[in-house]
Amino acid sequence: MDACPKCGSTRVSGGACAACGLRVDLWARFDGRPTPDPLLDPAFAELRASWTDPAAHERFASVARRAELLDAAAARYRQVLRETPDDSDAHAALGKLALLASTQQQVAVRFSDTTLKTLRVLSTIVAATVALTVGYILFAMLRR
Repeated sequence: MDACPKCGSTRVSGGACAACGLRVDLWARFDGRPTPDPLLDPAFAELRASWTDPAAHERFASVARRAELLDAAAARYRQVLRETPDDSDAHAALGKLALLASTQQQVAVRFSDTTLKTLRVLSTIVAATVALTVGYILFAMLRR
């Protein structure tokens, strides 16, 4: 069996790569080259200049996280791994990006569910307070 062109895994489940989800029927067409990005490209060039410095990888991941481009950052590390499969720095950084993306997704789901419920309750309380306040003011004005 061939390895997934996106992540290199050989595990397949349900017609897709078990590691990254790329459908097997798309493997032949998958290019794998990172899409150019005006924010990530300079940051990645800076990272490449100090590749063995863990802080440089952290800075790059931080840029990608803030820009919500973790997938594009991972594509750049995968490109490095296609060129040099034994690059331990790229392996480690890709693992950290995957963990960061997973954590970010879990937080977003929890945040959105909790936030929606909280916003509904707060908006109901604010609307009721405003309605009561306006009603009281009108009542007080008409009573005079």
